[in-house]
Amino acid sequence: MRPHRLFALALCLSPLPAMAQENAALCEDLYRRLANAPHIIGNTSDVREHAQALTKQNIEIRKLRLDMRRHECGSISITPLGGPNDHACRALRQMLSDMEQNRKDILSARNQARSLVITNHETKLIRADIKANNCTPPDFEATTVSIELLTKLRGSFQCPDHMTRKTAGVFLKIECHQGWILPINHRQQPAR
Repeated sequence: MRPHRLFALALCLSPLPAMAQENAALCEDLYRRLANAPHIIGNTSDVREHAQALTKQNIEIRKLRLDMRRHECGSISITPLGGPNDHACRALRQMLSDMEQNRKDILSARNQARSLVITNHETKLIRADIKANNCTPPDFEATTVSIELLTKLRGSFQCPDHMTRKTAGVFLKIECHQGWILPINHRQQPAR
């Protein structure tokens, strides 16, 4: 009876290394996607400012079109020639054309800012996937950092030799090794 239990246990545990290997590949892919995600340059206040500018521009365009109707200028597609207000109508049409071009510029700037804000949502989703797949280490001290893997995922960069960073009220002494910032130890006070 005992060999049957051991055999059943061995069968149950045999897929674990394969699952761990698949999870490692998934985690590596998630970290690669996170490293390649675009960084946010704009923010929601920029989008709000563009919306306000667009609203003001639309109001000015409506006012100008009302002025054009009052002067019997017609519209952009229908233009009466040789009327009593021909000179004023040309100036109003040019102003309308400039305002509509300005509105297009505001729209394109707003759409660019909006796309930059949306990338932040993409980054949040990737971080949620990393957490859901248990790809995050529970503690710095329990983690062994593979410099080659980090370099493969993120590329290299330069940093100072020794730094102290405050994280959640705890000062973390870190050092730079081949361009990567690695934790040395946890301290309650910064190193002096």
